[in-house]
Amino acid sequence: MIHILYEDNHLLVLDKPHGVPTQGEGSLEEAARQYIKQRDKKPGNVFVYAVHRIDAPVAGVVLFAKSKKALSRLSEMQRCSEIEKKYIASVEGKLKEPRGTWTDTLLKKSHYSVVAPSGKKSTLMYEVKGNLVYITLLTGRYHQIRVQFSSRGHPIYGDTKYGSTHTYKNGIALIHREMTLIHPILKKKMTFRTKNKLQSV
Repeated sequence: MIHILYEDNHLLVLDKPHGVPTQGEGSLEEAARQYIKQRDKKPGNVFVYAVHRIDAPVAGVVLFAKSKKALSRLSEMQRCSEIEKKYIASVEGKLKEPRGTWTDTLLKKSHYSVVAPSGKKSTLMYEVKGNLVYITLLTGRYHQIRVQFSSRGHPIYGDTKYGSTHTYKNGIALIHREMTLIHPILKKKMTFRTKNKLQSV
């Protein structure tokens, strides 16, 4: 089932559920192409490509391009960190500080990342509100949020890959809750918000 947050001739913004990969076999991207092909009765291939990815166990906002011009411009915005991404998470343990900025160097391995001197600079900001942590990504590294919290002894609930001792239904307790960008064609500032909610842990 496709949950559309926004669509025009150039953009498609979907609300991904936990447990579905962004790209590849059985992915949200694949489902989006099939949905548009059937809905619009298109005889040929459908141009829909993910501009960014969120991990399969993570839910929330995913941005797709529906035109080559949009894909090129959005990819450049992505490289230049001009697309603002905000997340919400439940983590194990109590953070020492209610808010802060963390910078680490993360090194990507085959299917995971580690903190290592030879890695790439990775920065996020966070703020604790009640039992939840609100996160703003300043860089977009592979498994960044998961690694940075886990390395400080606060793995995300359900993230057994990075040390969680708990389970979380269909994924992990991390949601890409909000994305803000300048529309690559209309040049209008737009914000998209997920309808996914974190379950109590």
